[in-house]
Amino acid sequence: MAKETNKVDIQLYDLAVTPDPNDYFGRVRSKGTIDNETIASRIKKEGSEYQAETIIELLNRADRIKGEGLAQGYNVNTGFVNARLSVSGVFYEEVFDPKKHQLNASINLTSNTKELIDETKVTVLGQAQTGPVLLKVVDSFTGEVNAQITPNNAMTIYGDRIKIDGSEEFKDEVGLFFINLDDQSRTKVTQLINNENKAVIFMVPALAKGNYELELVTQLNRNALLKAPRSEKLEAVLIVN
Repeated sequence: MAKETNKVDIQLYDLAVTPDPNDYFGRVRSKGTIDNETIASRIKKEGSEYQAETIIELLNRADRIKGEGLAQGYNVNTGFVNARLSVSGVFYEEVFDPKKHQLNASINLTSNTKELIDETKVTVLGQAQTGPVLLKVVDSFTGEVNAQITPNNAMTIYGDRIKIDGSEEFKDEVGLFFINLDDQSRTKVTQLINNENKAVIFMVPALAKGNYELELVTQLNRNALLKAPRSEKLEAVLIVN
């Protein structure tokens, strides 16, 4: 039986890649982001005797130690995920060449996490309001999708109704923004190379190392400007190394 708190909502969007007008794809409606501060707050509510600041410090240290262990070649097994390093590329000699080979992290959910997901109750809300839909971003330098991004390099975002336009009144609000997840600072994209309804090509700003969300804000709906802009965030965390 599904737990009372394990509930998600799904919204439906037109599957534009097929000619069938009656087929849709679903997206889980995000309830927000859980970070270490949120986790610490929840632990406190469960009755922990530790102060929230102490819990946050321990969680941050745990994240660092897990990252260091993975980078050192250890398998990292927690109650949430299992992670290990793998290598890609073809070897013709006993030399690791960063231009031909790459270390990657393979991350899988544990059985406990999968069980929680299997118990989740799902509600389909129907068709979503027709606003911008962000599907994926592709880094032109690495070819990676919804993952690592390269500053000062071209990137393409794919979706529907994503052409960026707006009136003079909203010129500061309209555009593409990278949001740093550590401090919530926003960096606006200043160079659009190609701006179309289903694909926007742009230059990634000179971002510092970190984890980012990508938000698109546009006032355009098909061929007309709305009274106010609408925004949509990509459902992936983008990484600058």
